[in-house]
Amino acid sequence: MVKDALNSFFDNIKERTTNPFLGTFVIVWLIHNAKLVYIILFFDKGLPLNSKLQIINNYFTVNPFIWHTILVVIITMLVLIFTYLMLAIARLVTDFFERIVTPSVSKWTDKNSIVLKSDYIELQTKLIDFEQRLKDERALRIVSEKERDSAELQIIEDKGIDVIPELNDSDKRFNRISKSLSNATSIEEVNELIFLINSEQPIRKSSALLPILVRESILKAIDVDYGSQLIGYNFTPFGNEFVQYWNDNYADNI
Repeated sequence: MVKDALNSFFDNIKERTTNPFLGTFVIVWLIHNAKLVYIILFFDKGLPLNSKLQIINNYFTVNPFIWHTILVVIITMLVLIFTYLMLAIARLVTDFFERIVTPSVSKWTDKNSIVLKSDYIELQTKLIDFEQRLKDERALRIVSEKERDSAELQIIEDKGIDVIPELNDSDKRFNRISKSLSNATSIEEVNELIFLINSEQPIRKSSALLPILVRESILKAIDVDYGSQLIGYNFTPFGNEFVQYWNDNYADNI
């Protein structure tokens, strides 16, 4: 209990002395009363106590305690104002160099070392626009291919030709892989995965589609470090053929 009381007492003193106003006040008071401090510290050992008190009393007679304390408070406030003003100016100078001077110098000395925020935003906007146009073109291509297939089928029907196309080995394999993917997850997720790979974006290692696509030699990993949970892939030549088959037969069946 005594230990807790002492700790609380010293913590209270530490808090008071580290207070900006109180700490500055003590320093200003000691400097302003340096003569009194010197007298108290260096009294003649043979000087009686009454004489010591009389010397201190004479000091405060010449320097009234109340007005003297008010003066010290005013000086303390001025010192604090000046200190924080200098800190603000120093911060202003630091921010000016960090935000304006340093980027300007870096841009002048090495254009590849820094990119302005405005340039970054502009590039991000262009990238988003490019991705949207890519999606639109892919959708238009799918529609065009369907219209072409419908036109070819109509021509065959008009000519009275009864044609039942047979699947070749590749189409059979593609069909099998497509059914495996559809059973493992939804068509939307397969479409999203294909889009991410075409956009050179990493894939989560936990995706249920990866084991199937890697096993069937449709994907190959790329040597890029995306972290412990992500990994990059590219389509193999066979994978590009499969994507074409998927887009023609499954991608739009949502």
